[in-house]
Amino acid sequence: MPFKKLSRRTFLTASSALAFLHTPFARALPARQIVNINDYNPHDWIASFKQAFSEGQTVVVPAGFVCENINTGIFIPPGKTLHILGSLRGNGRGRFVLQDGSQVTGEKGGRMHNITLDVRGSDCIIKGLAMSGFGPVTQIYIGGKNKRVMRNLTIDNLTVSHANYAILRQGFHNQIIGANITNCKFSDLQGDAIEWNVAINDRDILISDPCHRAHQLY
Repeated sequence: MPFKKLSRRTFLTASSALAFLHTPFARALPARQIVNINDYNPHDWIASFKQAFSEGQTVVVPAGFVCENINTGIFIPPGKTLHILGSLRGNGRGRFVLQDGSQVTGEKGGRMHNITLDVRGSDCIIKGLAMSGFGPVTQIYIGGKNKRVMRNLTIDNLTVSHANYAILRQGFHNQIIGANITNCKFSDLQGDAIEWNVAINDRDILISDPCHRAHQLY
């Protein structure tokens, strides 16, 4: 059962949750498929996210709400969505792992700091987020050590700043067929905005810079 405790924080974030229910994103989903992370135990976010994903199709981090100390790996189940209006923060070791059909989306200031999004499946979507933090090597990692073909990756409308790499692809063990990286803004990075390494088998990769000058990589 979700963690239930009436507190000033719960009271204040309730209005954010109600506001979310009136957004176009929420109206497109059956209400029973949406769960709110602030209904779960704030003292163990790892267990709370695991439970929330088991109970809902979409897990929402409401506006004004902060999840601190995301410092280990959390797997987003296939086909499920993490929707961020508030913020998630870690120390650089934390990551959300996207599997087949997983999505991480944001709006209205949704932000991640010192957390990596680790893409390990097909049909993954990452969009609408602000990301930052020098803790991890990269904000988005596309690779892994398992041999596989990953298809149809969408990365759109990101703002990445004050970080090392923004997007890092290591393709020695696997292949990507079909990826679109569009409408992203990068600034104040120690490394490259997009580093695509050892990926000679990748194809149909399209990257468009913030000035909308698209070019085909493979």
